[in-house]
Amino acid sequence: MNSTVKLIANNFKAIRIKLLAELDVQRITKQEAIDKEPILCWCNGLLFNYVFAEKNPEETDEIIRFENFYYAKSPKIESSTWNGYTVEVHDLTGVALFEFLTQKLQEKRD
Repeated sequence: MNSTVKLIANNFKAIRIKLLAELDVQRITKQEAIDKEPILCWCNGLLFNYVFAEKNPEETDEIIRFENFYYAKSPKIESSTWNGYTVEVHDLTGVALFEFLTQKLQEKRD
């Protein structure tokens, strides 16, 4: 699913996501397990991974840009396993950017 999402936030003007997709836990774990440095994140009931977009040196705005953001609904977990690979999960509760973003994504799901 290709989409561009713009959200308004408190500490930054906006968040822009070039590719946003909801997956299931197994697919997001599989996707991350084959990465060189496999790490997933969790916040507000969502397991996710992301890639920040490279910022153009001329951009001085307060916009957070993601190249992609994949997420799945999940209880809080410490790791996720796929096909013998275990991926560590970092709890990003309390990180304002991810608190805001995951809350908005949860609202969108409801």
